Amino acid sequence: MTTHVYRPLDVRLGSMTSDTERFHRTRIQWRRLAAGVAAAGLALVLFAGAVDADGPAATERYVVQSGDTLWAIAAEHTAPGDDVRQTAAAIADASELGTGTLSVGQELLIPIDG
Repeated sequence: MTTHVYRPLDVRLGSMTSDTERFHRTRIQWRRLAAGVAAAGLALVLFAGAVDADGPAATERYVVQSGDTLWAIAAEHTAPGDDVRQTAAAIADASELGTGTLSVGQELLIPIDG
């Protein structure tokens, strides 16, 4: 019966044989590639979840009147028990409001839950 004696290797940066070094470098590159693909896939899944597969969401047009506020408009279009803040944010996003200031005659897009 033959016994093998295993000795610890003294491996320092650049001291590995070229085949072994190439193997480890390739393995690391594959891991980085796999991580990148996984991150891209996750981003795609998250983005796909944010976009309605049936196309753009249905909206209702609303023309701002004197004295209107985004909060009041959102409150009018919020179902009982729903959060007015979410409706206000949805209106601001759909209408591409850069600021919270509304102008008389401005047209807002109000998302309609279908």
